[in-house]
Amino acid sequence: MNTITENNDDPKNLKIDRTILADEQPILFIIFKAFRNLDKVCYRLGLLNKNSSLASDINWAVLDEKNNLPQVLNQLDSTRDQVEQQIYNLKKMMTSRCLNIIFWEFTVILIIIIALLASSYFAGYWVSGQFSASWLPELLSRPILITVSALLFVGGFVVLHYSLRSFFANRIAKNYQAEDTAFTLTRAFLKNSKFTHSIFRPEPVGLHWLNRKRIQKAHELYLIYNNENQ
Repeated sequence: MNTITENNDDPKNLKIDRTILADEQPILFIIFKAFRNLDKVCYRLGLLNKNSSLASDINWAVLDEKNNLPQVLNQLDSTRDQVEQQIYNLKKMMTSRCLNIIFWEFTVILIIIIALLASSYFAGYWVSGQFSASWLPELLSRPILITVSALLFVGGFVVLHYSLRSFFANRIAKNYQAEDTAFTLTRAFLKNSKFTHSIFRPEPVGLHWLNRKRIQKAHELYLIYNNENQ
C-alpha cells in the first residue's frame, strides 16, 4: 500500500496514499467521514455544539458523485481552512491573555514593592542604608510568624494571579463574542481559561496528535482528488 508521506500544497509534490481511495468505499462516503472527523475536532476543542455539524447544509442523500464531487471537495477544504483559522484565533486569544496576566502581575507586584519601600523609608526603618525596624528581631526569632507572613505573601499572590486570570478571560471573551459565527470560539477560549490549565499551555485543550491528523487528512483528501483530475 502507498501512503501519504508529505503534506505539500503542490499536488505535484504529494505522495499519494491509495488506501484512502479504496474501491470498496464511495468517494462521497469518504468525504462524509472527513466532515465528521472535523466535527469531532471541533467538539473536542469546544468550537462546536454537540448537536451541530459543519456539514449540516449538505443534503448527502441527493448528492451525485459525478456532478457534485468538486463542489463538496471545495467545501470540505474550505471548512478545514475555517477550523484552522478558529484554532489560530483561539491560540491568539490564549497568548494575549497570558501576556496580559504576566504584565499586570509584574506591574502590581512592582507597585507594592515600591509602596512598601517608600512607607518603610518615611517610617524611619532605614538607617545608613540598612533596614532596621524595631520589630524585625522579634519576627526573626519566632518561626511561626515567619511562616504566617510567608503564607500571607503566597496567598496574596495566588489571589492576585487568579483574579487577573478571571478578569482577562472574561474581557477577551467579550471582545470576541460578537465575532462568533457557526463556531463557539468564546466557549472554546473559556474552556482553556479554567484554573486547572496553565496560562503557558502551548496548545488548546483537545488539540492532540489525533485531531491534528484529522485536520491534515481532510486537506490531503482534497489535494489527492485535485491531483487525480489534473
